[in-house]
Amino acid sequence: MSMATPSAHAHVRPLPPRPAVFRLDGADMGFADWRAGSGLDRRLGAASPARNAGLALGLTWCGTAPDLGAFESDCP
Repeated sequence: MSMATPSAHAHVRPLPPRPAVFRLDGADMGFADWRAGSGLDRRLGAASPARNAGLALGLTWCGTAPDLGAFESDCP
């Protein structure tokens, strides 16, 4: 006679959601502050030749042409 073994996941309960915490040099901060302080802000500078240098591919943009980058500049 075989006995059914309970699932290993039968008693696992999900953890409640917690807000993300970002740390830089031992200080907790929000994502925007962490990104600015960590040097990971990849927005194009005001004099970047990649601004308004892309091709229109059917997406919206701000300026005279799309930017070559992850973020669009010149938007209000």
